[in-house]
Amino acid sequence: MIGQTFGKVIRDFLDAYEPLKEYLEIYETSEDGRRVYNDCLEVTNKYFPQYLIELKGMATGADVPFHKLFLIHLDDILISNIRHASADTSTGCSTLMVNIPCKGQFIGHNEDALSATINHFYIVSAHIKPKGEEGGGVFPVREEKWEAMTYAGSLPGYASGYNFHGLVFTINTIFAKKLNNKKI
Repeated sequence: MIGQTFGKVIRDFLDAYEPLKEYLEIYETSEDGRRVYNDCLEVTNKYFPQYLIELKGMATGADVPFHKLFLIHLDDILISNIRHASADTSTGCSTLMVNIPCKGQFIGHNEDALSATINHFYIVSAHIKPKGEEGGGVFPVREEKWEAMTYAGSLPGYASGYNFHGLVFTINTIFAKKLNNKKI
């Protein structure tokens, strides 16, 4: 449903997202790039097969190649493993939380991602009722209900949102200096 509903936004983002061009070049022309991609795909399928099912459905619905969506999920993993250089840590979000006794808790968050993400996000409201084929991995599947701000082409959960138990989350990216292959 996400791919069908937001297909144009996803396609527009893939056209505007400059890092994808470099990811595609590495993936298409480098044996090491293809190896890192395949290693990540294998590990993701082992631990989180339901995410790959969702991402494949999004790609089909948006009429874009699956490998492009998976590449944007790799973020700095591909470049760090091929070029042996850590990512630029000058971009990213910030979160501030304040607990005021007798008044409540307040959270502030900025989405400080790359400029290509401007106007390329949406809110996803989901009620997940998993089917048998969505099982597997290391965590049992369960019914979930949540809402999340979602970057176009990404799986929900990489920005901010909340679930219906009242848990609020925000994401602040921290880039690793060294990334090991086949690890989560």
